[in-house]
Amino acid sequence: MSRLSEDDFAPTVAQAMRVALLRLTPHKPLDAVRTTVSEWHEKVKASNAAVQAAEDAVIAQTAQIVYEDKLLDRLVIDCAREKRATISGPNPDRDPSFREVFSEAASEAMRGMPDDAQNSYVAVVLTGLELPANAALKEKYGAKIKDQQAAVDAAVARRVALEGELAKRENEQTIVLTRARKAFNEAQLDAGSITKDESLVDSLFAFRAARKKKKADDDKKLG
Repeated sequence: MSRLSEDDFAPTVAQAMRVALLRLTPHKPLDAVRTTVSEWHEKVKASNAAVQAAEDAVIAQTAQIVYEDKLLDRLVIDCAREKRATISGPNPDRDPSFREVFSEAASEAMRGMPDDAQNSYVAVVLTGLELPANAALKEKYGAKIKDQQAAVDAAVARRVALEGELAKRENEQTIVLTRARKAFNEAQLDAGSITKDESLVDSLFAFRAARKKKKADDDKKLG
């Protein structure tokens, strides 16, 4: 008997049920069994689709964060460049008037995905732009940097919410798969009770051989 176990995850469960449905179709005495398998097959497909959609949403939102963060990076780096241009001397980056706004090189501080360190750096930049000596830079960059930081924060918060939705969908999928495995295994017992033919039941529900054959066929195509 080809039983589904806890080690069989969504793709295997869906494939097992699909194979069984196809093989059960011509056996009219097993229509009730086929109906049960069909119902759970649809539930498994729906839960798989919901997880995939949630995963896609997280991936898309991550791309949105990258986009918003690059805009913020550019603003801060441009602001630092213009501040540097106002300072005379061989090492403007070490000048106190520069360091009080940009505690480290903007290109380094703004590297990578947004995190607490980057957020703190931007906060210091915004505070530094409030100094009278930086009035021109504040007028040009202050509101833009603040608004873009808000856009980054909103994008990050949205991803957190989407990750929560993904976790919810994955939990629902776990429940569906547990029940679907049980229904699949019980369907074989029901089929055996109806047909009294163990060999027939084995042939109808033997999904592992079908998966191996499909993999072999795929390997041949790739070869």
